Amino acid sequence: MTITHKSLAAAVILTATALCCLSVKARTVEEAFTSMPNHLVPMLTSNMRLDMVDYYRAGSSRPTRNVLYDSSRVVYADDSRMEVALSPLSRMELALVPVKKDTLLAVIETVSTPAEDSFVNFYTSDWQHVAGPLQPSAADFALTPSAPVLPQFFVSATYLPGSGEFVFTNTTSDSVMVRLAPEVYGAYGAERSYRFDGRKLVPTDGRK
Repeated sequence: MTITHKSLAAAVILTATALCCLSVKARTVEEAFTSMPNHLVPMLTSNMRLDMVDYYRAGSSRPTRNVLYDSSRVVYADDSRMEVALSPLSRMELALVPVKKDTLLAVIETVSTPAEDSFVNFYTSDWQHVAGPLQPSAADFALTPSAPVLPQFFVSATYLPGSGEFVFTNTTSDSVMVRLAPEVYGAYGAERSYRFDGRKLVPTDGRK
Protein backbone atom coordinates (compact mmCIF):
# COMPACT_ATOMS: atom_id res chain seq x y z
CA MET A 1 0.00 0.00 0.00
CA THR A 2 1.35 3.43 -0.94
CA ILE A 3 1.36 6.02 1.82
CA THR A 4 0.60 9.47 0.45
CA HIS A 5 1.54 12.76 2.09
CA LYS A 6 -2.13 13.31 2.82
CA SER A 7 -2.61 9.96 4.58
CA LEU A 8 0.65 10.39 6.48
CA ALA A 9 -0.46 13.82 7.69
CA ALA A 10 -3.82 12.37 8.75
CA ALA A 11 -2.06 9.61 10.69
CA VAL A 12 0.14 12.14 12.46
CA ILE A 13 -2.90 14.22 13.42
CA LEU A 14 -4.78 11.17 14.71
CA THR A 15 -1.76 10.07 16.76
CA ALA A 16 -1.31 13.53 18.23
CA THR A 17 -5.01 13.68 19.08
CA ALA A 18 -4.85 10.29 20.82
CA LEU A 19 -1.80 11.30 22.81
CA CYS A 20 -3.51 14.54 23.77
CA CYS A 21 -6.58 12.67 25.01
CA LEU A 22 -4.41 10.29 27.02
CA SER A 23 -2.56 13.17 28.65
CA VAL A 24 -5.86 14.86 29.55
CA LYS A 25 -7.18 11.70 31.19
CA ALA A 26 -3.92 11.25 33.11
CA ARG A 27 -3.71 14.87 34.31
CA THR A 28 -3.48 15.56 38.02
CA VAL A 29 -5.41 18.23 39.83
CA GLU A 30 -2.17 20.26 40.09
CA GLU A 31 -1.95 20.29 36.30
CA ALA A 32 -5.59 21.34 36.13
CA PHE A 33 -4.90 24.21 38.53
CA THR A 34 -1.94 25.54 36.57
CA SER A 35 -3.82 25.25 33.26
CA MET A 36 -6.98 27.04 34.44
CA PRO A 37 -8.10 29.91 32.18
CA ASN A 38 -7.19 33.20 33.83
CA HIS A 39 -10.80 34.42 33.89
CA LEU A 40 -11.72 31.59 36.29
CA VAL A 41 -9.15 32.69 38.85
CA PRO A 42 -8.45 36.37 38.01
CA MET A 43 -6.41 37.08 41.14
CA LEU A 44 -3.74 34.53 40.12
CA THR A 45 -1.75 34.52 36.88
CA SER A 46 -0.56 31.20 35.45
CA ASN A 47 2.99 31.95 36.62
CA MET A 48 1.73 32.65 40.14
CA ARG A 49 -0.06 29.31 40.15
CA LEU A 50 3.04 27.50 38.95
CA ASP A 51 5.03 29.13 41.78
CA MET A 52 2.40 28.08 44.34
CA VAL A 53 2.58 24.45 43.21
CA ASP A 54 6.38 24.52 43.27
CA TYR A 55 6.39 25.89 46.84
CA TYR A 56 3.94 23.23 47.97
CA ARG A 57 5.91 20.41 46.36
CA ALA A 58 9.06 21.71 48.05
CA GLY A 59 7.33 21.57 51.45
CA SER A 60 7.39 25.35 51.81
CA SER A 61 4.52 27.36 53.33
CA ARG A 62 5.76 30.48 51.53
CA PRO A 63 2.78 32.39 50.12
CA THR A 64 2.53 33.99 46.68
CA ARG A 65 1.51 37.63 46.34
CA ASN A 66 -1.55 37.71 44.07
CA VAL A 67 -2.69 40.55 41.79
CA LEU A 68 -4.73 42.05 44.66
CA TYR A 69 -1.59 42.05 46.85
CA ASP A 70 -3.08 39.42 49.16
CA SER A 71 -1.29 36.18 50.01
CA SER A 72 -2.25 32.95 48.22
CA ARG A 73 -0.90 29.44 48.68
CA VAL A 74 -1.66 25.77 48.11
CA VAL A 75 -2.84 24.25 51.40
CA TYR A 76 -3.27 20.64 50.26
CA ALA A 77 -2.90 18.64 47.06
CA ASP A 78 -2.95 15.02 45.92
CA ASP A 79 -3.64 13.50 42.50
CA SER A 80 -7.38 14.20 42.60
CA ARG A 81 -8.02 17.08 45.01
CA MET A 82 -6.47 20.44 45.89
CA GLU A 83 -7.20 23.19 48.42
CA VAL A 84 -6.00 26.73 47.74
CA ALA A 85 -6.13 29.70 50.12
CA LEU A 86 -6.78 32.59 47.72
CA SER A 87 -6.91 35.33 50.35
CA PRO A 88 -7.74 35.72 54.06
CA LEU A 89 -11.44 35.71 53.12
CA SER A 90 -11.64 33.27 50.19
CA ARG A 91 -10.51 29.82 49.16
CA MET A 92 -10.83 27.44 46.24
CA GLU A 93 -11.06 23.66 46.06
CA LEU A 94 -10.45 21.74 42.84
CA ALA A 95 -11.29 18.07 42.36
CA LEU A 96 -11.33 15.47 39.62
CA VAL A 97 -14.83 13.97 39.73
CA PRO A 98 -15.66 10.70 37.89
CA VAL A 99 -19.03 11.03 36.15
CA LYS A 100 -20.26 8.01 34.15
CA LYS A 101 -17.52 7.39 31.55
CA ASP A 102 -15.90 10.81 31.94
CA THR A 103 -13.99 12.77 34.55
CA LEU A 104 -15.03 16.35 35.23
CA LEU A 105 -13.31 19.14 37.10
CA ALA A 106 -15.17 20.56 40.08
CA VAL A 107 -14.26 24.05 41.27
CA ILE A 108 -15.60 25.00 44.69
CA GLU A 109 -15.28 28.70 45.52
CA THR A 110 -15.86 29.74 49.12
CA VAL A 111 -16.00 33.27 50.52
CA SER A 112 -16.52 34.49 54.09
CA THR A 113 -19.46 36.89 54.38
CA PRO A 114 -18.58 36.50 57.39
CA ALA A 115 -20.36 33.13 57.28
CA GLU A 116 -18.68 30.84 54.74
CA ASP A 117 -20.63 30.51 51.49
CA SER A 118 -19.69 28.12 48.65
CA PHE A 119 -20.67 27.61 45.03
CA VAL A 120 -19.69 24.63 42.87
CA ASN A 121 -19.03 24.73 39.12
CA PHE A 122 -18.18 21.81 36.84
CA TYR A 123 -15.95 21.81 33.76
CA THR A 124 -14.68 19.39 31.14
CA SER A 125 -10.96 18.56 30.99
CA ASP A 126 -10.47 21.43 28.51
CA TRP A 127 -12.33 23.87 30.79
CA GLN A 128 -15.69 23.95 29.02
CA HIS A 129 -18.40 24.85 31.55
CA VAL A 130 -20.79 21.97 32.25
CA ALA A 131 -22.97 23.10 35.17
CA GLY A 132 -23.11 25.58 38.00
CA PRO A 133 -22.93 27.52 40.12
CA LEU A 134 -24.66 24.89 42.25
CA GLN A 135 -25.52 24.74 45.94
CA PRO A 136 -28.49 23.48 47.98
CA SER A 137 -31.08 26.06 49.00
CA ALA A 138 -32.44 26.74 52.46
CA ALA A 139 -35.45 24.55 51.61
CA ASP A 140 -33.12 21.56 51.15
CA PHE A 141 -31.98 21.93 54.77
CA ALA A 142 -35.42 22.59 56.31
CA LEU A 143 -36.32 19.90 58.85
CA THR A 144 -40.08 20.47 58.49
CA PRO A 145 -42.32 22.00 55.80
CA SER A 146 -43.29 24.71 58.30
CA ALA A 147 -39.73 25.89 58.93
CA PRO A 148 -39.67 29.71 59.06
CA VAL A 149 -38.32 31.42 55.96
CA LEU A 150 -34.75 32.64 56.26
CA PRO A 151 -33.85 35.99 54.69
CA GLN A 152 -30.29 34.71 54.26
CA PHE A 153 -28.81 31.24 53.95
CA PHE A 154 -25.17 30.13 53.68
CA VAL A 155 -23.46 26.78 53.10
CA SER A 156 -19.83 25.73 52.79
CA ALA A 157 -18.87 22.81 50.55
CA THR A 158 -16.14 20.23 50.19
CA TYR A 159 -15.59 17.14 48.03
CA LEU A 160 -14.82 13.67 49.41
CA PRO A 161 -12.94 11.65 46.74
CA GLY A 162 -13.40 8.37 48.63
CA SER A 163 -17.20 8.45 48.41
CA GLY A 164 -17.52 10.79 45.42
CA GLU A 165 -19.79 13.05 47.48
CA PHE A 166 -20.08 16.78 47.94
CA VAL A 167 -20.81 17.67 51.56
CA PHE A 168 -22.57 20.96 52.21
CA THR A 169 -22.52 22.35 55.75
CA ASN A 170 -25.05 24.91 56.97
CA THR A 171 -22.99 27.91 58.11
CA THR A 172 -25.89 30.30 58.60
CA SER A 173 -25.39 30.10 62.37
CA ASP A 174 -22.23 32.19 61.89
CA SER A 175 -24.25 35.15 60.63
CA VAL A 176 -25.52 37.93 62.87
CA MET A 177 -29.11 37.25 61.81
CA VAL A 178 -29.16 33.76 63.30
CA ARG A 179 -27.32 34.71 66.47
CA LEU A 180 -30.19 37.11 67.10
CA ALA A 181 -32.81 34.42 66.41
CA PRO A 182 -31.45 30.96 67.37
CA GLU A 183 -34.92 29.37 67.32
CA VAL A 184 -35.12 30.09 63.58
CA TYR A 185 -31.81 28.37 62.89
CA GLY A 186 -32.93 25.29 64.84
CA ALA A 187 -35.51 24.55 62.14
CA TYR A 188 -32.73 23.73 59.65
CA GLY A 189 -30.35 20.78 59.47
CA ALA A 190 -26.59 21.02 59.74
CA GLU A 191 -25.39 19.02 56.74
CA ARG A 192 -26.42 17.54 53.37
CA SER A 193 -24.48 15.26 51.00
CA TYR A 194 -24.84 14.95 47.23
CA ARG A 195 -23.32 13.36 44.13
CA PHE A 196 -23.12 15.04 40.76
CA ASP A 197 -24.77 13.01 37.97
CA GLY A 198 -23.43 15.09 35.10
CA ARG A 199 -26.31 17.59 35.21
CA LYS A 200 -27.34 18.20 38.79
CA LEU A 201 -26.62 17.42 42.43
CA VAL A 202 -28.43 14.27 43.63
CA PRO A 203 -28.95 13.73 47.41
CA THR A 204 -27.15 10.73 48.91
CA ASP A 205 -28.24 11.15 52.54
CA GLY A 206 -31.71 9.62 52.21
CA ARG A 207 -33.51 12.98 52.07
CA LYS A 208 -35.12 14.52 49.01
